[in-house]
Amino acid sequence: MNRRTHSHGAALAVVSLVIAQPNGLRAEQVNLDRTAAGFTVEIDQHLAAAEASLAQLLSVKGPRTAANTVKVANEMYVHLDTANELTSLFANTHPDKAVRDAAEAAQRKVSGYLSDLGLNRDLFDAYSTVDLSDADADTKRLMFITLRDFRRAGVDRNEATRNRIRALNEKMVTLNQTFGKNIREDVRSIKLGSPTDLVGLPEDYIQAHAPDASGTITITTDYPDYTPFMSYASNAGARRALYKAFRTRGYPKNIKVLDALLATRA
Repeated sequence: MNRRTHSHGAALAVVSLVIAQPNGLRAEQVNLDRTAAGFTVEIDQHLAAAEASLAQLLSVKGPRTAANTVKVANEMYVHLDTANELTSLFANTHPDKAVRDAAEAAQRKVSGYLSDLGLNRDLFDAYSTVDLSDADADTKRLMFITLRDFRRAGVDRNEATRNRIRALNEKMVTLNQTFGKNIREDVRSIKLGSPTDLVGLPEDYIQAHAPDASGTITITTDYPDYTPFMSYASNAGARRALYKAFRTRGYPKNIKVLDALLATRA
């Protein structure tokens, strides 16, 4: 068995138990041919399936075992992992703004669900009573770490404290989304004065970056421009200039976002 930790922003960590976790998203899941409405429905279906697994887990009567508790938790987290990965991917890469916006909204919903699971006392109690008498050393360690991380998430605190943690988690998710969006949407560029500045790059890249009417070549911080240029361009000075432009995206907007994130830890 493997342990997966979902990390959302600066401090939110929720433990998941995974027995047979898929190796990332399948090709058909990564296909970007989705509408905003269709994507929202798809994520809601994963959340509904996770909720059904949670209900099954919590309804167990009699002794709790790896089969009736940990295995069912695995099914729940497979859906949540898939939803979490899809929302992150689509929010950051989809060419349609409507789909990106829908993915960001779904991402907040998934993060909220994961946050609630980390503070779910009934789920914690279910894990706490799993019979480990016949379990191997790896399983016992997994359960020890799982229960430890639930306590670190605040599951054993009073209701007022758990509500405060939940609110802070939600705020951090929103702030982290804003931080990433400020970087993603801040496209910067450098100007080159001659085709010789493109020496080392593939011919198709050079053709796609022909000089404009004034003889200037523009290279942006978008990945299709940035990555090949940083990998192949012979002009070290131009690479340095593009690197600095790339690394300063989101500034100064994100200074306020970072201040807000730090305030959530005060």
